[in-house]
Order: sequence, then structure tokens, then C-alpha cells
Amino acid sequence: MTRYIVGVDFGGTKMRAGAVSFDEPDRVLWSGFAPTIRGDPEQGVLALEKLVLEVLGKGGDGAVTADLLAAVGVGAPGPFDDRKQEFVAFANLPAWTGFPLGARLSADLKVPVALGNDANVAALGEQRAGAGKGMRDVIFVTLGTGVGGAVIINGRLHAGATGKVGEFGHVQIDPQGHLCGCGKKGCVETFSSGPAIAREYGASTPEVFERAAAGETKAVEVLRRAGEALGIGLAAAVLAVDPEAIIAGGGLASGNPETFRIYLEAAQTSLWERIKIPGYNPVPFIKGALGDDAGILGAAYLAREKALAVSPTRT
Repeated sequence: MTRYIVGVDFGGTKMRAGAVSFDEPDRVLWSGFAPTIRGDPEQGVLALEKLVLEVLGKGGDGAVTADLLAAVGVGAPGPFDDRKQEFVAFANLPAWTGFPLGARLSADLKVPVALGNDANVAALGEQRAGAGKGMRDVIFVTLGTGVGGAVIINGRLHAGATGKVGEFGHVQIDPQGHLCGCGKKGCVETFSSGPAIAREYGASTPEVFERAAAGETKAVEVLRRAGEALGIGLAAAVLAVDPEAIIAGGGLASGNPETFRIYLEAAQTSLWERIKIPGYNPVPFIKGALGDDAGILGAAYLAREKALAVSPTRT
């Protein structure tokens, strides 16, 4: 009998969950969402468990019941200790810091639960089932309110010693630049994020994209400069990893495709100017293919791996 995994994108304001087949976890079969309970993790985890079961119950005209749940995966924002399998902190959810999310979900739902940083699980989703399918070495960058990302080496997430791989937004490229939220000046995030683009132009980020799509010179130049800064910030990472591609996701990537291409092409050109060496080919910058499903599928893949490690014969 088919068993299922539920992957969860656990955000600061909304939780989105999707069910996938255990045997073919490359697409979301059905999904649902609920608001995140920010200030009370005890009530919040109950809401999350309810969402998981509600999503599961949408399958097969209600024939997919809780006993067919094989595992749950959760991707959430904030620093994640891969070795301890716990969040060091929850970005924008301070009340959840220290709450044993994985252990609680596993005890209540009676299935293996895998946790991961949201950028990491989105990267895994794109590498396994999206724009990076078939690739072994990938850099994933999230572009939105901030700039973050993840690294996949030889087909597996590379978390690093303390789980902080992928903090591309906090590479300093101009010590005299704008103050970043991390406390330094001139980080990539202060040039390449959505708020940085809005500040540079003097209008909201969607407006900048709209005006660039209409061919307005100032808007196009603002996007190009933002992309150029991203390319500078990623140069060292690309030389260290030697990826097959850089995949871009996040809120900026969901904007007008033609306009976003201006940003990506500027990033690729800027990057290539800094890493050009004999025998080294330009690294393609490509847009992610999965959108909001990237996090759900990545979390589901993590959960599947954990379920197989716990019980290799159980499917």
C-alpha cells in the first residue's frame, strides 16, 4: 500500500504543507496552509500537526489516513545545527527558540521527523526535482527580503561545521556601504535584496520590476547593479565549490521572468569577470523551477532519507 510523506514550509506568518508519495517524492500531490501561531509554540505545534493530518486527509477522497503517514519533514527559517538536528534560533519567531519541534512532532505523530533550514530544503528540492535535477554540485541562492542560500556537493547538502553554509548575503563587498542587519557595512544583502533594490530606486521592488519590464533605463540599471553585487559576493563560493549551476529562488525570482533575467544576467557577467581563469567555463545562473513547492519537496526528501535510515525496509 502506498505510503506518504508530508513536507512543511514553516514560515514566520504561514505554514504550507504538501503530501508526496514515499516511492515517487518528486511532486506535490495535494497541499494546504494555515497561519503560524507565533507567540505560543505549544498551541503552534498542535496547529502544525493538525495541518499535516488535514493535508494527508485530502488524498484519495479521504482514503489516505494517518496510518499511511511514513514521515514528516519541516523546513524553517533561522540557523540550524545539522549535527544536533535542532534550530539554534527561529528567525522572526523568538518564542519558538529552544522548543523541541522535531522531537515533539515525532512523539505526537509517531513517525520519523526531519528538520532543516528553509534555504537548505528548498535547494534540495530544486536539485532533486527542479531546475537542478540531474546535477550533483549546485549553489542555491534565495533572493527576497534578504539574501541567503545553500550548497549541494556530490548530491548532498553541505551544512558545514556549524550549519552556516550559504550565508552569501553577509559577504562584505564594500566596507563603506550601507549598514547591514548583521552589523557590518556593505554586505551583498545591502545591494542585492528586495529592500535594497527599493531603496536604491526610491519605490517598491514590484514597481521597479514593472518599470524595468517597460524598458525604463533607471529601473534596468538598478537591477543590473543589484545583480552585479550578487556576482561579486558569490565569486569565492563558486571557485570553492565548482558548481554545475547557480539556481536562484525566493521572492525576487517569482517576479516578471523577463525582468528577473536582467538581474541574473548581470550577476553571471559580474561573477565571470571575477573568476575567469584558463580552462574554466562560465557558470550558468538559472531560475528555480519549483516556486513555493521547492521547500515542501526538499523537506519531504529529507524526511524520506531519515525514514529509510530508521527503518530501511519500511515504505
